Amino acid sequence: MGIDSGLQAAAARRDIGAVVRQVADRLAPPADVVDLSTVKYLTVLEIATTLRVARMTAYRLIHRGELPAIKVGRQIRVPEHAFQEYLRDRYADAGLALAGGQGA
Repeated sequence: MGIDSGLQAAAARRDIGAVVRQVADRLAPPADVVDLSTVKYLTVLEIATTLRVARMTAYRLIHRGELPAIKVGRQIRVPEHAFQEYLRDRYADAGLALAGGQGA
């Protein structure tokens, strides 16, 4: 892996600040990466309680892949942001179904 021309030019000018910024930009995580130290995880019971459904229904959502989750030992946890995204998607789906006359 070679050094790109911008980094070489900054090094040739002995512009240490520019070199440091370019290296830091390369090492920075992509913008869509979530800071894992701030992620809150919800239990299956919390998911079920919020949705007012049985725990088995929440487990089915997870096992079908509709709701992303991680397994910690024998416990299942759902990232809060993933649950919120799931709810936003469901609201959008419900709105489209009602607007199209395809109600349940």
